[in-house]
Amino acid sequence: VGIIPLHSSAASASISVAWRRPDSIFELELAANEPLPVCQPNVAAGFPVVKHTFYPKLVTENVLPGIFQAYGGQMPASGFLLGGLYFCVTLQTGTDQEAQIELWETVLGLESFIGGANNTANANNTIQVPLRKYKDVMGHLLLQIQVTLPDQMTGNQQPDNSAMQALPATDGLVSLVGLDSLADG
Repeated sequence: VGIIPLHSSAASASISVAWRRPDSIFELELAANEPLPVCQPNVAAGFPVVKHTFYPKLVTENVLPGIFQAYGGQMPASGFLLGGLYFCVTLQTGTDQEAQIELWETVLGLESFIGGANNTANANNTIQVPLRKYKDVMGHLLLQIQVTLPDQMTGNQQPDNSAMQALPATDGLVSLVGLDSLADG
């Protein structure tokens, strides 16, 4: 929706967004350098600028060790992970002759926004997510996010596991370059 800088006066801002699967070292870029409104702390943002719908695969196994360790060495109670969204805001401060570029970043786990009664609330309310440069909070990303699972995952119907099966390890970069998958030796 926009950003609120805390320590600088921004002339312009843009955002890049990538999805990070919990079972892969690669990212899927969802948005690249999309313009983003710069808002004042007490003024609401105008309108959503970057809107993307995507369908992440539920990951139930082969989670990267670092991510698995962050969950205490076990899968969460839901039995699956969706991954995280990486946000990178490029901010230009100063005049054209003395312009400076800053990068502010944040990562959000998609599991935090899974449905129920809060799902509609998340989609309709703007939240402020801290943006960081190194360890310092530099501003806030104004964000609206909604994660909806298929009916069979929300308890409205009996689970249909065929729709939620993990992707086999026979595709992707390994098969692209003709290498055997690690599971095969």
